Amino acid sequence: MKKIIKWGIVGTAKIAETALIPAINKSKNSKLVAIGSRKKITALNFAKKHKIKKIYGSYKKLFEDDDIDVIYNPLPNHLHVKTTIEACNNKKHVLLEKPITLRANDVDLIKKTANKNKTIVKEAFMVRHHPQWQWIKNYIKLNKIGTINAITSLFSYNNMDPKNIRNVKKFGGGGLYDIGCYPIVISRYLLEKEPKKVIGDAKFDKKFKTDILTSAILDFDGIYSNFIVSTNSTLTQQVFIIGSKKSICIENPFNAKPDKNSTI
Repeated sequence: MKKIIKWGIVGTAKIAETALIPAINKSKNSKLVAIGSRKKITALNFAKKHKIKKIYGSYKKLFEDDDIDVIYNPLPNHLHVKTTIEACNNKKHVLLEKPITLRANDVDLIKKTANKNKTIVKEAFMVRHHPQWQWIKNYIKLNKIGTINAITSLFSYNNMDPKNIRNVKKFGGGGLYDIGCYPIVISRYLLEKEPKKVIGDAKFDKKFKTDILTSAILDFDGIYSNFIVSTNSTLTQQVFIIGSKKSICIENPFNAKPDKNSTI
């Protein structure tokens, strides 16, 4: 008999509604059992909408529920470390939204806590598991495009709302944290190595103090991955993988729709 994995969600983020809950509902071995929010009324309304039985008016109470196996954590970036460590200390596995932390040293802190509690913390980057990216990686491994020489990525949207957390510096806002992490992850995923050198520059909004246009070059031992990301430009995304024999263009690399075919 398959073990049913019981999930709890911390916070009421939109991505939980649009991505995680539909996936749990389709899964044969997963069940959403609880929701926790700082305000109980917010949790109550969310629970009614999604037919969740257990409701908590604090993150702490959610983490202490012994019936929960895994916590999904889509909280704002600046809250990732504290809440994930608290969940781990309550023996919960965590699926943590990207970016996993805002500082590199904090990753080690989460890892140490998870190891101590024998829990698993995974960063929620869909590209590592999405069929189109798995197909691309396999296609490259079969030597269909020859040697990878370069990867070029574009990712942008236009959001200048001062109340949006993506534009609030103290909450870990800015284009690099929000979408610049995608080109970095796909490059490491495809090349299976870490960059030896990184060069970057950014334009910062005078009011928000967050980066609204960022460009970087990552040097993977002579294979260059470059990207441009922006939070105040037209909506666009595309990835080019340039090989010695062929090139690959991914039309919707980071927001592929589950009900539509992917074009590569």
